[in-house]
Amino acid sequence: MKGKAFLVPEIDTPTRWNSLYLSIKKLYRIKDMTDILVASNCHLSDIYPIDDDWKIIGVSIFYFLTLKDH
Repeated sequence: MKGKAFLVPEIDTPTRWNSLYLSIKKLYRIKDMTDILVASNCHLSDIYPIDDDWKIIGVSIFYFLTLKDH
């Protein structure tokens, strides 16, 4: 992980437009690092997305949900 930029997850804020989208987009960018963190701290695995979850919460779903005629 050396040489990678240190990125902090975004916080989902109900009053901030698209904050959930930005949170998940950032989580995808730091997934490699969070995977290592979860692997070394097994108590985090209960709250961390599994492979199927990553597919379901894909960033593209948020684009779809913002369309007028969905």
